[in-house]
Amino acid sequence: MQSDTVKKGSAAILFRAMVYKPSFFTLVNMAICLLGFCSRCRAQGYKEGWSISYDFLPLQAATPMGTEHFAAGDLKATAAMPLYTDTAKQNYWLFGATFESMQFSGSHADIPPTDLYSISAMAGYCAQVNAKLSLSALLIPLFNTDLKAADASDVHFGAVVRSNYRVKENFQLKFTLGYRQQYYGPQYIVFVGADWKLGDRWRVFGDLPNNATVAYKVSGKSNCGLHYASGGYTSFRLTQQGRYLLYNYAQPGLFYEHYVTNTIALRATAYYSILRNMDVYGNGTKVTGAVDYIPLNKIAAPLNDEPGNGLSLKVAVSMRLADR
Repeated sequence: MQSDTVKKGSAAILFRAMVYKPSFFTLVNMAICLLGFCSRCRAQGYKEGWSISYDFLPLQAATPMGTEHFAAGDLKATAAMPLYTDTAKQNYWLFGATFESMQFSGSHADIPPTDLYSISAMAGYCAQVNAKLSLSALLIPLFNTDLKAADASDVHFGAVVRSNYRVKENFQLKFTLGYRQQYYGPQYIVFVGADWKLGDRWRVFGDLPNNATVAYKVSGKSNCGLHYASGGYTSFRLTQQGRYLLYNYAQPGLFYEHYVTNTIALRATAYYSILRNMDVYGNGTKVTGAVDYIPLNKIAAPLNDEPGNGLSLKVAVSMRLADR
């Protein structure tokens, strides 16, 4: 996250994936996208069966030729389906997929791709070990590219294991370990999370350093609050240029959501990025590895100028089922 190089490549890649002309804004986090269902199995009060979201990011970059003004749009669809193995519905196989399309519009010569795509599959098992502890293990292969030419090397292996431990009825701890192959090298995922219900109206939950939420229940069908999201240090292959894009971001924001039915929720979020990296690198630029968004050794300077920080807007609709 903190590497300018990584920032620029990341943003570019995500932008491409965002499109339909959408923007891939929160990819955040490749592992988290598909891990979402399991992460909510015993947290936040609900499981999310499917979701569709769109992010709009106005962008500008200072270049030697002047300031470029452009935008990115990210369309993302995720679905997960459990196959329960017991009548209590506490143990189940989980299968799912995520599709993301990002596209840039306007003048952005310094970020070569016009659209990027991310396709992820998920398969794993979630088990309730005892009254307090649940465990899950997921395989998450990823396909991140501009789709100018498909290649088997674009399919990257990923896997995560996760534990949820209920300390009290209103407080849980969550730990996630994972591994993903990236174009710059291996990425190791380490998240520490919690879910804390503070009375009837307040709830604090998330997985740091990836995301965090402070939610306030306005009414029986509406919630609002603060949300923090950071990028997944994700990379995309740029086929024609012999390069890859590394995308990363960090952004706090305000959200409001409303349940239009008992299971369908609409949500709008306004973010302001404090870190936005979309770095383009040659295929030969590698690092020893990265832990979350922190590279284990210094990466070379990117080939492009990164876009500046700024506002972004996200709208989403999702189907949620209350935990039993």
